[in-house]
Amino acid sequence: MGTHMTSENRPLYSKIFDDLKAKIVSGEYAAEQQLPTEIELAEMYGVSRITSKRALIELEREGLIYRKRGSGSFVKKFEPQSQPSELNGKIISMVLPYVVANGLLGYIQGATEYLDQKGFYLTIHSSNWSKEREKEFLTSLPRKGTAGILLYPVSTLKNLETVYALHMNRFPIVTFDQYYDHVPIGSVVSNNFKGGYLACSKLLELGHRRIAFVSSIGIEYRSSVRDRFFGYCNALKDAGIE
Repeated sequence: MGTHMTSENRPLYSKIFDDLKAKIVSGEYAAEQQLPTEIELAEMYGVSRITSKRALIELEREGLIYRKRGSGSFVKKFEPQSQPSELNGKIISMVLPYVVANGLLGYIQGATEYLDQKGFYLTIHSSNWSKEREKEFLTSLPRKGTAGILLYPVSTLKNLETVYALHMNRFPIVTFDQYYDHVPIGSVVSNNFKGGYLACSKLLELGHRRIAFVSSIGIEYRSSVRDRFFGYCNALKDAGIE
């Protein structure tokens, strides 16, 4: 429903999370009290159901509530000796270069819906286009109990040694939109070579012969951009154009 960010450029679910957490901590919501449902929260805050659901998932991760399938969410009774071990091995982390109100949110929604069916939880981490921050996530998340990482790389030239170390240690990691050359880990990408080829071929079909390839990112930094460029070049070659 429109943007998924607040005016302060925060994810909308964080507003719901903060409000509910404050009411739980203050005692407005007592132990064992049922919280509003995902649908009710979505209506109250004017957001999608997946946004309200994400807020409840984060509250559960914080150990503030527990959820019963088919019954709803309830405030968890504080138990000083209890250990938050119920989520061990059930968290998948997605590392993104940025999170905005469009584009990458489709990845988040798809992963969340699938993992929910499998009894897993998704955490989102933004590297803010920093290779150092990306490396920090790749190094720290496995130590914190993350069972696997979904990675949208800042660049396929950066953090190769860290990604390869995860592979050698048999830690589950899958990249999307891009892939690392010579690092045998799973990746989910579009056929960018064919995309570049088809786009260029269409212009050739329309009679154009002076066709440029323009990108804000150098082809050496991204496998997706590189493959599109090679597809463009191949289309020109097949048409007999230098």
